[in-house]
Amino acid sequence: MKFEFILNGITVTATVKDVRSMRLRVDRDGNAKLTIPRTFSESQILQFLREKEEWLERAVNAMKKRRETECSMIKHRFESGETFVFLGRFYKLKIDENSSATQVEERGDELIVHGQSSLSKSQVQRLLNAWFSNKFNALVHALLAKWMNIMKEAPLSEIRCRRMKSQWGSMQPARRILCLNTNLAFCPESCIEMIIVHELCHLKEASHNARFHALMAYYLPDYKERGQALREFFRNGLNC
Repeated sequence: MKFEFILNGITVTATVKDVRSMRLRVDRDGNAKLTIPRTFSESQILQFLREKEEWLERAVNAMKKRRETECSMIKHRFESGETFVFLGRFYKLKIDENSSATQVEERGDELIVHGQSSLSKSQVQRLLNAWFSNKFNALVHALLAKWMNIMKEAPLSEIRCRRMKSQWGSMQPARRILCLNTNLAFCPESCIEMIIVHELCHLKEASHNARFHALMAYYLPDYKERGQALREFFRNGLNC
């Protein structure tokens, strides 16, 4: 069952579930969501929201600001001098229209798009997107090969990379299907590695229980630090 509360002009979408305590969060789009135990009364809910009023306003504003930053990172004009982010590094775009070949070159903190003649923005975009995709996919497969060998896991049946709103990745253990958020391409390699190990651990333990965290600590002793770095670099959302 779902219903809504209005708190200082902020709409909070509430869902009643079989949980023990209330949980308030703000997703990446700035939407406030509240999970309520079935046994809680309306007065308990309103008291909880009053206590979280200041936090909620800060969280909504912060997520809207992050969303604007994210959009500015993703939406580009594809012109020389523009900044691109890839694997936690910042690159300046340079367009070279006097080259003998059409390709993308990484040179220090520059991404150089070479072309034999004048390149349209759509051509530059296609070349960069292909370069980013190939590099990201190669890194993902290299990390998977490394960790599946370490963890002595059989091959996966499918690997999917797509935009995801609320998760960095997911694993279907029974079907052995891994899905990764393509926005990970913005993040440092160490954070991507942590997400891959996290999802592979779900092949051994489906839930996020003590055994799962013990597995993470065994394979990646600094997994919590990597998780914190990932949240700081490109947050999924704010939780309370």
